[in-house]
Amino acid sequence: RDELKFQKFIDRLRRRFSGLFLEILKKQLILKGIITSEDWEVWQNEIIIDFVSDNHFAELRNAELIRERLQTLDMTQQYVGEFYSKAWVMKNVLNLNEDEIEQMKKEMEEEMAAGEVGHDDDHIAPDADEEEPGENPEPKEKPKPKEKPKPKDSDEE
Repeated sequence: RDELKFQKFIDRLRRRFSGLFLEILKKQLILKGIITSEDWEVWQNEIIIDFVSDNHFAELRNAELIRERLQTLDMTQQYVGEFYSKAWVMKNVLNLNEDEIEQMKKEMEEEMAAGEVGHDDDHIAPDADEEEPGENPEPKEKPKPKEKPKPKDSDEE
């Protein structure tokens, strides 16, 4: 994809400029007498140049990853409990680590306790005998179709 190629190009430019910035910094510090060449050899590995990431591209990439994981989760959902455990799905499909799994469980319990989300039973369709509030109930028996009137024969008159 074009976005990925462009991001790789930007990363290459950043690596080149990092070396250039470090060389300029070295010369500036040595010429001003702030450090010596020996000091630079010790300190240069501790200096990190951190560029601001392209938020839009990173957001698009993360959204795409999440979408793909959720699609995979949707496809594997029917096999959870039969071939896969929930823990396996959380680790291998959603790529969550142990800490994230524990945090997710804690957050779900808090949301359920606060009434923000319902239990699994809330998502089950109501029985056919039960009526949803505000709905017009359908008649239990379908009315019989009306019989068509027989055409009058001209002989009967």
